[in-house]
Amino acid sequence: MTTRTSSPQTKAIFSEAVKHHQSDQIDKAIACYKELLTSDPSSDVYHLLAIAYAQIGQYDDACLSAKKALSLSPDHPHYLSTLGNIYRRRGELNQAKDRLLKSLSLEPKLLAAQHNLGIVYYQLDDIDQAQLSFEKVIQSIPHHAEAFYNLALCYIRKKRVLQAKNHLEQAISYAPHHPRALFQLAQIHHEEEAFGQACILYEQHLATYPNHPEALQSLGVVYLQLQRDKEGLDHLEKAVKLDDKLEDIHHNIASVYLHQRHYDLALQHWLTHLKLHHDIDTLYNIGVTYSYLGRYEEATDYLFSVLKEDANHHPTLVNLGAVYLQSNKRDLAKTYYQRAQAIKSSPSIAFVLESLFGQQQSHVSPPEYVADLFDHYAHHYDEHLTNILQYRVPQAILSLVTTTLNPKQNSLIAIDLGCGTGLCAGAIKPFCQHITGVDMSANMLECAQKKNLYDETFHGDVFDYLSPNIRVDLILCGDLLPYLGDLDPLFSACTQSLKPRAKWLFSVEMTNNPGYYLGDNARFLHNKDYIFQLAEKNHLTVIAYENIQLRTQQQAFVPGYIFCLEKDG
Repeated sequence: MTTRTSSPQTKAIFSEAVKHHQSDQIDKAIACYKELLTSDPSSDVYHLLAIAYAQIGQYDDACLSAKKALSLSPDHPHYLSTLGNIYRRRGELNQAKDRLLKSLSLEPKLLAAQHNLGIVYYQLDDIDQAQLSFEKVIQSIPHHAEAFYNLALCYIRKKRVLQAKNHLEQAISYAPHHPRALFQLAQIHHEEEAFGQACILYEQHLATYPNHPEALQSLGVVYLQLQRDKEGLDHLEKAVKLDDKLEDIHHNIASVYLHQRHYDLALQHWLTHLKLHHDIDTLYNIGVTYSYLGRYEEATDYLFSVLKEDANHHPTLVNLGAVYLQSNKRDLAKTYYQRAQAIKSSPSIAFVLESLFGQQQSHVSPPEYVADLFDHYAHHYDEHLTNILQYRVPQAILSLVTTTLNPKQNSLIAIDLGCGTGLCAGAIKPFCQHITGVDMSANMLECAQKKNLYDETFHGDVFDYLSPNIRVDLILCGDLLPYLGDLDPLFSACTQSLKPRAKWLFSVEMTNNPGYYLGDNARFLHNKDYIFQLAEKNHLTVIAYENIQLRTQQQAFVPGYIFCLEKDG
């Protein structure tokens, strides 16, 4: 496009302006265009000035310049197209549509106007007309990547995902680094749970745009789905540093930390998420996280906030029951467990209610109840048991081992059943050549593994671990038997896993009732005679037992026994 200026000076300035414009030095180009207009107000220069202003987002100045160009050259299709696009950028969509349609009426093959008209129709929710405009562009330029991308968006709005994917793939084939096409196609695969393909596309997109927060978050979530947890968390953390108000970013990070049992960090992000999105799920998650931390007062505050919005929120009622049970507020525990059970029954709640009302029917604690109980308890288990409840079982076991067994250092092959965080294993570790920890609470096992006490661990029920193929010198059950009423199966399983003359040490809580009895704290108590009877039945000899105070409960000591049994030779 040429100007009407003809003097050598104006030609030189115009040439310099275009050079600056083409090299993206927009401010310098604008200065040159303004200088030209002082001596010769050319429509072409006004038009170029309008384009320059639009490129730096100064749409008001761009609009004035485009109108000046049209005042000098009325009905010029290119100028109308530019003014239409400026109106589109300003959000004046009807004005934009009018100018673009007029531009195309004067020059039907003006594809920039046709493409921008399609975008305007799309923004006006006239998807059929938008689609028609983009198809016209593609008919003239079959390799127009941007038109394929925008056509794909039309198909997405029409919920025709297969056609959308095809057009996005076309766009990428013509423009391999097209950022929005890569991101949009990745999102479709993500929603379809095709995580591998989504991962590849997000990675391709981020290779060009490494600081795109939404893509970083999406790829982080995909990595988590692919069990690439470290990469997932790394990408989420990078995303939140770039945009800490990104939709669901704090929720996603909190969920990862909760899964990893980093409860303090999870809580931090849940609280931040709540400031941005006040919703019932977040209130519940905060309450549960506080309960994991043993901060029961804060837990109940947030859980009650949930009930204010949904009085029958079943998980909240269950967790309130658990919190009050842990806090030894049994009447309140009854109330909330009963409300939960009335809405949706479960064996775990039924078991707890049996204990609270003294209506024993069960002969063993439900495995899911035990696992959930200790998953909640694990984070503060050692502190609570040792410093508050004055737990004495580890010291009593160590005393019995040294006085009765008198083993050599590193001599025993041992199993610690219901090992918890390893409090008892720590007492006998010096005597063990190899020791395995078995527990059904993943959180307790994780705490134990951090202490490096066990040579190996097993996550699951003790009966899934014990077998005749396992032959050991010592089985240890520090606090397992109170969760098993009927001990006959355990005696049988332990007997078959012991070598001849091997030892089994365990604690039980004392009762004068015959056999066993379910206490109001949902733990079983056992009669001493019951232990002797089972020992004789399973060819085990009681070589020692001691009365001890196991721990405190409600500021009173809990009486019990430590037994040492030997398998017959």
